[in-house]
Amino acid sequence: MEFADSIYNHIKEVKSQFFFAKEIIINDCTLREGEQASAANFTLKDKLNIAEKLEKIGIKQIQGGYPGRSKIDYEFIKTFKKQSNIKVEAIAQIFQKDWKKQIDMSLESGPDIIDLIYPSSELRLKYVQKVSKEQMMERVVEAIEYANKGDAVVRYAPVDTTRTEMSFLIELLKRAVSAGAQRITIADTAGAIIPAGMKFMVKEVKSHFDLPLQIHCHNDFGLALANSLAALEAGADIIDVTINGLGERAGNLSLDELVISTLVLYDLDLGIDTKGLFELSKYIETLTKVPLPDTKPIVGKWAFTHKLDAHVWGVLTYPPLYEVVPPELVGNKRIIPIGKYSGPVAIKAKLDQLGYKADDDEIKAIIEKVEAKAYDRHASLTDEEFLQIVKEVKGTI
Repeated sequence: MEFADSIYNHIKEVKSQFFFAKEIIINDCTLREGEQASAANFTLKDKLNIAEKLEKIGIKQIQGGYPGRSKIDYEFIKTFKKQSNIKVEAIAQIFQKDWKKQIDMSLESGPDIIDLIYPSSELRLKYVQKVSKEQMMERVVEAIEYANKGDAVVRYAPVDTTRTEMSFLIELLKRAVSAGAQRITIADTAGAIIPAGMKFMVKEVKSHFDLPLQIHCHNDFGLALANSLAALEAGADIIDVTINGLGERAGNLSLDELVISTLVLYDLDLGIDTKGLFELSKYIETLTKVPLPDTKPIVGKWAFTHKLDAHVWGVLTYPPLYEVVPPELVGNKRIIPIGKYSGPVAIKAKLDQLGYKADDDEIKAIIEKVEAKAYDRHASLTDEEFLQIVKEVKGTI
């Protein structure tokens, strides 16, 4: 990408150390993990609309929910599969008493993939499941064999993988694969790993198994993107995301951040229509009533703001100086806020943006009034406040 040429050099130098999978799949979990966010609840119509919008921008795989525990999730998968070729994943919690029923209902809903989840960390087994490692592995094997009666690809996800002892994890996954698991998972359920640790885990698991490896990262330390990129560098095949990073607690990896990071920083095109990312983000923000921070990377309202006069000059002279990602690439736009640090360049740019002109003396007077107004209200000025100052200086506009 032309606009990002300047940042490719260091990637080219170390790219030989990466082990990118031949095909990288984005698995959008908004309809399951996203709905587990504190304020989100989707109707059947909502789920269908979201899935259609994801398909429209190029997402090839989505997670449909828990059809064995939710009638809406069941109906969503059954309905959506009749009208779409997108791959749909269903989840069954095989640590619960009704695990067979969950598998039956999941398979009946018609997914392409069924994800069987059972926690693997000693913490979870001791304090939540209250079973031994051997008892857990027996259930995992039994459930995988039971799920293989259907046509869906069977994936096994050991919940809290990143806090599971490595030697035990490998033994567990070997049993799961022997029982018929066709995909395996590393789930950073507590968001408690660092990128180096994730890269180590992925390499270790990939050294034992030649199967698609799926990664699920939470953002408790703000490391969901870093950990997911580390996983990709080590050869992970499938990366879980949600729109706007919706999910339990601090959320999950945000779809837009993964798409743009891989495209711009790694020169990896994952087949997504990036221009639809901003619109999709705003749709979910409105639907869930979960507001995004204005400074959210990529799709935040202020993600492409330039306030300091030198920065405004730079971005207007040659955008890549301050915008590695052009805002139009994701359907966002550049904003030039007017405030304390605004100089003649920013004032002229704002006037041009609003369709007005001023001479040098007028601009100087505008700057003085802008600085005083911004100081007084402890914030940048709205367009209305700025135009009022222009009117005061020019007498009329």
